[in-house]
Amino acid sequence: MFTKQHFEALAKLIKTSDAKTKFEIAQDMAKLFSEDNERFNVQKFFKACGLTVGGA
Repeated sequence: MFTKQHFEALAKLIKTSDAKTKFEIAQDMAKLFSEDNERFNVQKFFKACGLTVGGA
């Protein structure tokens, strides 16, 4: 199971990627994390990545 620290570290990596890649990676990761952890908060993760759920 992923931990909060995993989510935070990956969000930091995504935040420094280019805009298009950032959104695509964040979408894929959010799907994986949601499947792994029912308490995973997609909106909070996207915010930490510097994104909104609606797009880059």
